[in-house]
Amino acid sequence: MSAQNLEVELAAVRRLREIAKTKRMRRSRADKYRRDIESMKSLGASDEDVSVWLQNSKGVCIDRSNICRARKKWREQGDV
Repeated sequence: MSAQNLEVELAAVRRLREIAKTKRMRRSRADKYRRDIESMKSLGASDEDVSVWLQNSKGVCIDRSNICRARKKWREQGDV
């Protein structure tokens, strides 16, 4: 391979790596159940209670830390 071809390939690899570094924003699974989560929390349920309830009644596995993180995000956005 020539040096020019290697430079082109190296540039392509670096672009791919740069794209991989950027954080991909996607919706949390908790967003779909937001009303239910907020209703349970207003009744005094812990994040673990909400997690178990979602697993048993909705068939969705969301860890308690992810529920906490989602609620924090909603508060920061002013949505709660």
